Amino acid sequence: MTRILLQLLLILVPFAIFALYRFATRHARTERQKWPIAVLTGIGFAISAAFYGWVYFREPHGDRTCYSAPRFVDGEIIQGEVIPCSDASIDSRD
Repeated sequence: MTRILLQLLLILVPFAIFALYRFATRHARTERQKWPIAVLTGIGFAISAAFYGWVYFREPHGDRTCYSAPRFVDGEIIQGEVIPCSDASIDSRD
């Protein structure tokens, strides 16, 4: 739930910064000035990169594991599972 809220926040923060910028400079702007699209894009990119870096370092990193996909064997579906990579088959047809 926290991750979803933070991702929504990442999307909305550049718009909020732009709204504050527009509010603060509404009387000082002239018609010829351009919108600060490049600055807002850079802010959004920096916030996104910081968030994904935070998520990456926050989640636990244990032993290397691989995902064994679900498969159909002898008329039965075998559920997918996370297994140690040393036990994983290189050939997915096993």
